[in-house]
Amino acid sequence: MVAPAATARRTITRLGGDSLASAEDEMLVETRLVLVVNGAEVESAVCTAGYEEYWAVGHLVCGGAVSRIEDVEGIDAAPGRVSARVAGRVGPRPEVPSRIVRASVLVDGAEWLAGAPVFRATGGTHVAALVSLDGERLFRVEDIGRHNAVDKAVGWAVMNRVPLAGVALLVSGRLPSDMVGKAVAAGVPVMGSVSAATWDGAAAAEAGGVVLAGFIRGGRMNVYTFPERVSGSSQ
Repeated sequence: MVAPAATARRTITRLGGDSLASAEDEMLVETRLVLVVNGAEVESAVCTAGYEEYWAVGHLVCGGAVSRIEDVEGIDAAPGRVSARVAGRVGPRPEVPSRIVRASVLVDGAEWLAGAPVFRATGGTHVAALVSLDGERLFRVEDIGRHNAVDKAVGWAVMNRVPLAGVALLVSGRLPSDMVGKAVAAGVPVMGSVSAATWDGAAAAEAGGVVLAGFIRGGRMNVYTFPERVSGSSQ
């Protein structure tokens, strides 16, 4: 079976001023994905095709069901479905370490978000990216859903044994408490966005020990929690 495409072209009509013109437009394609854990369906989501196993593992980590790849005894992806076998006893939830990050690392990570190719082609995706606290660009992923994008990024790190204690998670969307909670559950010490945080998102970050920054644009940002852990100029 051919894997579904992330995008497809459609003939549309563009209106500009007083004129109408036919044009071809690149559009995002929705894919429904079901997560089955130990034989029971636990999640159904509308996703962008690709990285389904990362999504499943990341969803389990961000939801607190597992804390490390060793807790996942097996995983199998098929069109529209990912099945996982999870150990009866899982490792302890990771603690969020107190880490310092340079402001320039967050600025560069936010700029990396803006170059995501599917977003540039369609304007329809959310983007999540992982960068090391030293500034290395590690992984960038796009999805129609902002929660899915974060799950895929976290799943990539867990499946590739990249320590989440040493990364910053950058996202393109808002930072409400449920999004921040994913970083807390995964043990990510720094989270940032080009968009805004909610009051509850900032409170969740403070309670969880996560540096939270928003409106990372043009070399500036709002740091909502633990500003003493953001060092140096953003330039």
